Amino acid sequence: MHWLILISIIILVILSICFSVWKINGGGQNKYRPRPFESIPERIKREVFPSKEYEDEYDDEYEDDVYEDEVDRRWKLQIEDLETEEVYEFIFYDGIGIGRMEETEEYEGFLEVPDPRVSKLHCAIVSKGNALFVQDEGSSNHTFLNGKQITRPMEIQAEDVIGIGGSKLEIVKVFREV
Repeated sequence: MHWLILISIIILVILSICFSVWKINGGGQNKYRPRPFESIPERIKREVFPSKEYEDEYDDEYEDDVYEDEVDRRWKLQIEDLETEEVYEFIFYDGIGIGRMEETEEYEGFLEVPDPRVSKLHCAIVSKGNALFVQDEGSSNHTFLNGKQITRPMEIQAEDVIGIGGSKLEIVKVFREV
């Protein structure tokens, strides 16, 4: 009879631990809510890098002025798949997508990685100012930068390794148009 009480207590403890973990992880909330239709790099820039508060307050006399951080200059990026040793080159302004699906119109460029553990749209590389950032796009197997899982946009540079699924992509060269 005592063993029956002991088993009941163990089951209750296990259930309370499971419930606590479930609540900590969101409690059944839908993490994958639908996004409005828009350019994903622009959405990332708006959510992650909020615009300057004074941008809406420009007078007509300042519209023609060009500020250094607002100049659109292209990026040239070389990425090597360390498994296949293939090198991919992209020239873009805003960003490129990386994932399992074929090229999409949402990005200026798209790196297709034929790995079943890679999500259709796994991550994106976006520009902000004078830097490039890698951002996970809600992938099921996460995105890693130099072996560490990323939870927010992380700045990338030459020799960084982006891990997605079972693939490792090394940033070989990063150039900025002068």
